[in-house]
This record gives sequence, C-alpha cells and structure tokens, in this order.
Amino acid sequence: MKFQHWLLIGSLLLAGALFAVPEEAEVIIAAGTVYNGNINTTNSDITVLDGARVKGRVRTTNGDIYIEENARVKKIKNTNGDIFLDESVTVDQTITDTNGDIRVKRDCTIKGNIVTETGDIRVDHATLKKDVKTRHGSISLRDGTYVKGSIRILNRGHGANLETVDIYLGQDVYIKKDVTAANAGDHVELQMYGAEVHGHVRRVTEVENPGGGGGSDDCDGVAAWVSTQIYNNGDLVSHEEHVWKAGWWTRNNEPGTTGQNGVWQDQGPCGATTGCGGRPVWTSTAIFTAGTEVDYSDHVYRAKWWTRGDEPTEPGYHNPWEDRGACDDETDED
Repeated sequence: MKFQHWLLIGSLLLAGALFAVPEEAEVIIAAGTVYNGNINTTNSDITVLDGARVKGRVRTTNGDIYIEENARVKKIKNTNGDIFLDESVTVDQTITDTNGDIRVKRDCTIKGNIVTETGDIRVDHATLKKDVKTRHGSISLRDGTYVKGSIRILNRGHGANLETVDIYLGQDVYIKKDVTAANAGDHVELQMYGAEVHGHVRRVTEVENPGGGGGSDDCDGVAAWVSTQIYNNGDLVSHEEHVWKAGWWTRNNEPGTTGQNGVWQDQGPCGATTGCGGRPVWTSTAIFTAGTEVDYSDHVYRAKWWTRGDEPTEPGYHNPWEDRGACDDETDED
C-alpha cells in the first residue's frame, strides 16, 4: 500500500498536544528534530528518523513503527503492526505490541518493559533495564544483550494444544533475574548458547542446540532451508526457487509463509539476486536499511532510510531512494 507522507521538518518544537494524521497517511519525524507531544494514528506507519526525539508516546493501531539510529522516544505502543528499532535508539519507558513483532538492534537502551501478546521479540546486543514479557510469542536475545530484569512467559492457559514458545539466549547474554513461565504446562523451551542467568529458571524446559544439516545448494550456491536449523539475522537460504534473507533469529518458520512483515524477506528468484557490482536487485518485499545500494532497472539506488515496498523510481520528494546513476559496476564511489 502506498501512503502519502506527512513530514515534520526543521527544528520542530510543538508543545504537548496530540498529533493526529489523516487516514492512511505515513508520519515521518525528520532527522534531528524534537517533537514534544504524542503521535497517535490508526492505519498509518510512523517513522522517526536519525537523531530525532519524541518526548511523548508513539502509537498506532494497524501500522508499523520504525525508529532509526540514535533517535529517542518516550514510549511505544502498537496493536497489529511491527516495531523496528535501529541501532543506538533509546526508549525511556515501555514498548508494548499486542499482535506484532518487536525488533531491537545493536546498542539500544530500553528503560521499561518489552511486552507482546502474540508477537515475537528479537534483541541484538542491547541493554534492557526491566523485564521482557510475552504470552504466545518467542524471544531471541543475542550477542551480549543485558537484561536487568527477568524474562517472563505470561499465563498461556497450559493447554495440550499450545504451540511451543522458544526462548533463545545467545553468546554473552546476561539475565540478572529469572527466566520463568507462569505454569509448568505452558510449553516453553529454553536454548542457551553461552548465556548466563543469574536468577532462577522455572517451569521451562532447557534444550540443547538442535543443530541441523545445511541442506543442499539449490540455487546460486545458497543452501536450502532446513526446518530444524537455527538461522540468525542476515542468513540466506533457498526455498521454492527463491532466495530468502532472515531478519532475525528463527527456526521452523517456512520462507514464503511468514508474510510481508515476517522473519523471511524474499530476495528474488534464483539467478536474479544480485545485480551490478554484486548489489542486491530491488524487490518489493525485501527490507533495505539506510545506506544500502540496490540495482533497479540498470540504475543504482541508495536508501536514505529504512524502506520496504517503495519503488525506487516512484516520484515524490519523500521517496527514500537516491538515484546514483546508471549501473556500470563502478557506480557508487563518493
């Protein structure tokens, strides 16, 4: 879906009031600006660009929320969309998402709880000063993440038909308090790979690394997806004659079934995943971060900020793509 854009620019200082936007407009808080009020939308995506600060709550019902590098917000709340935090973001209070996933990248600081109902929580080398909680989602904490509080699986009803919730704690992850489920029958599995839990581990099943073969090379030298294998952010697999890229830790999520905002992003059909100079070929489902260059229609385009589904040649001042010139395998040197 294409949105019109509402951009807050300059040294914007708006006192206190709620910022409401038209239906299906995308809200963009410009880089380096300060916004003093709350942002509240229904069907809109919200993007807070590099270094911006929102002193109030950022909230949407059906859109996604993107907080880019070095930005700071007071509180984040979502209902049906996903929440993405880029590197070195600070959130002063809680992050809450009912049905969407939460993705926190390196060097972020979250001062309140992180909570989901059904969504997954993925954190990479960040500092979490309170608890991480979910009811039916999985939790993956990687590479030196520090949790000052506990990891808690909320009451799942401990029924026989519950799908298993996975907790993955990677290398040098430290949990100061407990890792626990509400009930012994909540079907929670804990996998630890060089992590340390200083508190108690209660009502969860500790399992060893399931490993998994690499699969055979199906296309472009990329190994086939294996359901039992663990994949981390950036890993590539081949499946159904396409190459897929993992957005975070995953296991037993089949590429092509996780949806537009899911863990696997389609990188295109086999044989068409790279263009000039080895750059990826733009696809509408792939996620591209600021600074990433792609090949599109024999031109090189560079992403100005996080983007997915925005066609590089689409007209408009707020198109996230910068045309770097014709593709000649040499383009892109500043």
